[in-house]
Amino acid sequence: MQRPLPSYGKRLRRASTIEYKAWWSGYRIILAISGLLPPLVMLLLRHLYSMLSFSEVIESGLVGVVVTVAGTYLHSRRKGAEALDAQWGQKSGQQEAELAGKRLQIKSLQAEVNELKIPKRTPRQVKDYEEVSAILKDADVKEITILDHLRKVEKMSKSDQSGLGPLPSNFDRQQAEYALIGLVGKRLVVCDHLDLSGRWEVRWRIADWAKPHVEELL
Repeated sequence: MQRPLPSYGKRLRRASTIEYKAWWSGYRIILAISGLLPPLVMLLLRHLYSMLSFSEVIESGLVGVVVTVAGTYLHSRRKGAEALDAQWGQKSGQQEAELAGKRLQIKSLQAEVNELKIPKRTPRQVKDYEEVSAILKDADVKEITILDHLRKVEKMSKSDQSGLGPLPSNFDRQQAEYALIGLVGKRLVVCDHLDLSGRWEVRWRIADWAKPHVEELL
């Protein structure tokens, strides 16, 4: 189980402490102490005849040390915050890259699943599909319109009592029948002649062998 991430305050104090300790290395401690020692040594060599008293020298040195420590502490806090920001930016960039990779992987898997869902065609179905596709490429706009309309209404008919219908918009009966005759010649549409007890009726429907491929291509 992954441990919860410490609060920002704790992480800032940790980073600040690391920066603070890195700054106050042995050499810098010696350098800070050496800034306090020369005035003391000079004061002793002059046998206390300096204009400053011994206590003033000590106070002056201590004030310098306090200012130095306080200044480096504040500086370490700023550096710690910058280090946390840099770590967060790097981690955020890595997470974005990982998410982008996972999105691509999901898309790839989804494409594979969609491809597997498509039923495999038999050699006969492949041949029929290619034939329907070739016929549609050679068909004119009116034939394509009538074929798409016939796909939606399933059948068109005319009889001794009614004219051809139902018709698509912007088509008259003559245009529609002419297009149907062309589609029958291309074997995409079947024309059935029915004798209904002294009445006659003609019906047009999409050929069974071509219907699934017309549905797919249109």
